[in-house]
Amino acid sequence: MELGFGFTSYASVIGTALFFFYPVALLLYQAFKESRGEKLDSSETGGGRAVAVATLAALAALGVLSCTVPWVWMVVGLWTLPVICGTQLKMFGFDLGVPLMWDRSWQLLLESFGTEGSSAQLDNLSWLFDEFNFFLGRVTVRVIRMAFGIFWVPYHYVYQSPARRAKSWDGAYVWEGIKLTRQVRYSSVHRVETMDILEPSESSESTAELVPIVYVHGGAFVAVNSELELHSLGFLVRAGYTVYSLDYPLAPEHPFPAALLSVLRALAFLHDNHGLKRIILKGDSAGGCIVSMAAAVLCNRKLLQELAAATAEPLLDWRFPEVQTLVVVYGILDRRASFEGAPLPVRIALRFIYNCYGPPAGSPLHGRFTLLDVINDVKKFPRSLLIGGEADPIYNSTIVGHTELKKHGFDSVLKTYPGTHAFLGFPVSFPLAKQFQQSATDCVRDTLAYLAGSPFDASPAPIPPKTFVDTVIGYLEVATLLGISPPLVYIMFGPAGIAMFAAFLVCIALWGLGIFYRQHGRWPEHW
Repeated sequence: MELGFGFTSYASVIGTALFFFYPVALLLYQAFKESRGEKLDSSETGGGRAVAVATLAALAALGVLSCTVPWVWMVVGLWTLPVICGTQLKMFGFDLGVPLMWDRSWQLLLESFGTEGSSAQLDNLSWLFDEFNFFLGRVTVRVIRMAFGIFWVPYHYVYQSPARRAKSWDGAYVWEGIKLTRQVRYSSVHRVETMDILEPSESSESTAELVPIVYVHGGAFVAVNSELELHSLGFLVRAGYTVYSLDYPLAPEHPFPAALLSVLRALAFLHDNHGLKRIILKGDSAGGCIVSMAAAVLCNRKLLQELAAATAEPLLDWRFPEVQTLVVVYGILDRRASFEGAPLPVRIALRFIYNCYGPPAGSPLHGRFTLLDVINDVKKFPRSLLIGGEADPIYNSTIVGHTELKKHGFDSVLKTYPGTHAFLGFPVSFPLAKQFQQSATDCVRDTLAYLAGSPFDASPAPIPPKTFVDTVIGYLEVATLLGISPPLVYIMFGPAGIAMFAAFLVCIALWGLGIFYRQHGRWPEHW
């Protein structure tokens, strides 16, 4: 068990070295130089890198020590938490007060590689740092996907069932009023090309007239799947809409335009097999980028011809439903604007996901994978609702996207809330700060008003109440999601507690798999 903690510690050591100790070591080196009346020149990288090597060696020794002393792993790991999760921790009411220190530290980090650290010069990062960042990012993505696949996806089957009694932001239970059909295949090109269909459990003539919604999930183009976002779509179904939630191939294994082509295949499938003539496209974060590009391609034949020529897909022969409305929630509409105003660690992460998702150099589609990359070729575009969080590190992308759409004469409505990124996707049970709970409930009400053509209500929407049990479960969910539960359990109960905790997670996962198998008589495509 202790050896397992030791292996885990190396991930913490690498993260700590990159996100904390390395820039701090450079700060100390700068202070040493200044004490001697010298200045840390951006061209003088040897000393700074020497300090960095010494720091990495010390941290490696610390990792070896933590193989036999598990609490050392916890201490090292917790150092990484403020930096990796600092922005999102504000969702839970915590402000760690470290942005200025991190910006200064990262400034020195980038200067040590010969750059000034501005968004314009971020592209000048050294080859060594860029490659290592890409390698570390891919390792992190694999770990995240493994955690989702082994526990969080099967747990969501439990979460979405009456057994959990989880609530949605509209105040209803997540399963209430919904007929859910999981993983309907829409194409056989990729294994993951399936969709989840959410329909009102009781249909009527009024609901039958509503335009269906096609939803594309977020996840930085590299992670997450439709299942993990189903709880955030229930309010649309209870309002009478049928929602088709798509899975698509993820980067970096499948860069642009793989995800866009999958969405187009799904739309052609829905047109030919479900008789859809008009649709509403909805996406959040990376999914917002994909659906905005899909709307641009479907509304402008020149872009469709360009995509067909670059991919050799018979897109011009496919029949698609008309895109009536576009809803983008904290989406990536402009890759350049997303860097502006974001903390430097976020810029590094953005650089990684764009390297994963963007077309390779030499491709005819290189540099043309967000809406504003092709905006000058867009002559027609559906009416759009753009939703952003004022505390979102990539909030500027939404602002610039709205400005450009208005400048080109398109019908665009901007709604902003005090929430950060992903505020609508967090479950009600999570211990979120009140302003972010209010952001989610207001967003739910405003989205329904926009789709219905009704005026927005300026008064705050009611926040769903939580029971004591749901609050406790929410804290456990957050602790498990952030990886805090294992060390806390170990401190309180020792190795026996860890064994019981692991057994509990396995039972929950098997419970979720059992629910799926009883419903469909097969295992999910995610496995």
